[in-house]
Amino acid sequence: MLKARDAQWEGKIEKADSLIASQKVVISDCENLVLELEKSANMDSVISVAKSAQIQLLKARSEANEKLVEAIDPNWYENQYLWLGIGFILGKI
Repeated sequence: MLKARDAQWEGKIEKADSLIASQKVVISDCENLVLELEKSANMDSVISVAKSAQIQLLKARSEANEKLVEAIDPNWYENQYLWLGIGFILGKI
């Protein structure tokens, strides 16, 4: 009877050992996954910072382009048709 009980306990211990081993594998896999996710999160934060800097640069470039367009637009006294009209009027006088 003791041998049967010992054999039964040995079977349970073997099952427990195999469960422990499989759980260790699962825990190891989870730890590796956590490390990969942390690397991914760090990379995402770096990309986010770079995108923010890029957005700021694009806004600054857009503002500079708007100022350039305002500087290039001719003023009212640079209108060639105005001077042509004034030349015709003064030529007739």
